[in-house]
Amino acid sequence: TIALAMILHMVQNGCILTTKGNGRKPLLSFPENADLSGLGKSERELYEMMLESSGSDRILQSREFSKWARRHPEKLMEWNSGVRSEGRENLRDKGSLSGTAYTSKGIEENRKIVGLKKYLSDTGFMENGLIC
Repeated sequence: TIALAMILHMVQNGCILTTKGNGRKPLLSFPENADLSGLGKSERELYEMMLESSGSDRILQSREFSKWARRHPEKLMEWNSGVRSEGRENLRDKGSLSGTAYTSKGIEENRKIVGLKKYLSDTGFMENGLIC
C-alpha cells in the first residue's frame, strides 16, 4: 500500500505517465527527462527499481516488476526495510506512534490508509502486478 501511494504521488507529479493496456489494466511509462526533485529518498529508490524493471521501452508491463523482484529480492528487501524505518520515524514525529503503539491520531490515520487500499483494489491498481 505504501508503494502504491508513492506511485500515485509520482503520477501526480508527472514522473510517471499512465495509459490503459490491452487488458484495460493501467500501464506505467517513464518519461525520458522526468523531474524527480519532488520525490523523497524512498520514492526515488522505488522509481529507479521500477524503471530498471521496465526494460528498454520504459513501459512497465503487467508482472514485469514482480519478475524483476524475484531476481533482485535483496534490493527490494533493503528498500522495504528502509521504508518501514522511515515510516516509523515519521509516525513518531507526527504524534501517531508512541513507542510501538499507535496513538488515537495513528489509529485514525490507519483507517484512511485502509480506505486508500480498498480504493486501489477496486480500481485495479492492486492487480497490476506492480507490487509482489
